[in-house]
Amino acid sequence: MKNSTFRVSLAAALLALTGEAAALGLGGLRGAPVLGERARFEVELLGSGTAYLDATCFRLRQPAGDTALPWLKQAPFAVRHGNPAILELRSATTLSDPAFAVAVYVGCGHDVVREYVV
Repeated sequence: MKNSTFRVSLAAALLALTGEAAALGLGGLRGAPVLGERARFEVELLGSGTAYLDATCFRLRQPAGDTALPWLKQAPFAVRHGNPAILELRSATTLSDPAFAVAVYVGCGHDVVREYVV
């Protein structure tokens, strides 16, 4: 009897814990940057937990890959809520390199990083 009670309790506890998790992912980087102009990009926010995100949850990071490749260092973020939610970013400076990397970090309890090469 104690063994079956333990199994039911364990199953209920695991079910409760999985209900609290909110998985989040970053979709592909969309945009058509032009040399000499400020780049504009959109990234689809995938999964649950997007309703509570705002622009302060996002940062740019130096990509972990090729250190010789230029990377986007500054860009303001905006979150456009909807179905799906969209992350919008626009480079703070005009583009001077034909190829560069963008690494987006999501904080606010998600700790997700996605790197893109443009």
